[in-house]
Amino acid sequence: MVNQRDLNGTVRSDAALSAAFLQAAEDMDLPCRKGWVPPFGGATDSAAFTQGGFRSVGITGLNHRLEDYYHTRRDTYDNLDPEGLENCYKATVRLLELAEQGALDAVGTGD
Repeated sequence: MVNQRDLNGTVRSDAALSAAFLQAAEDMDLPCRKGWVPPFGGATDSAAFTQGGFRSVGITGLNHRLEDYYHTRRDTYDNLDPEGLENCYKATVRLLELAEQGALDAVGTGD
């Protein structure tokens, strides 16, 4: 999921980067949708980057009905979904290819 808002809905992600990631996922025929970190759902690292003045967007593959191991010592690698990680990696590589081709320059800073 591409987070359009973060930090309990108080921080907007870069709209152009969000759109570019969605396009990258589509180019790779990968499932991806728009959404946001829900109220009281906390924040991703991208919220801090956005607040610091950087263009940023958070990508999550998280069920917001959190498991009891979330952010505990029992939150280990075997709780991750390998296919989800692979899909995110593929879309990110495609996004970097688009950036290298100058495609992100054309979309501006977003809002």
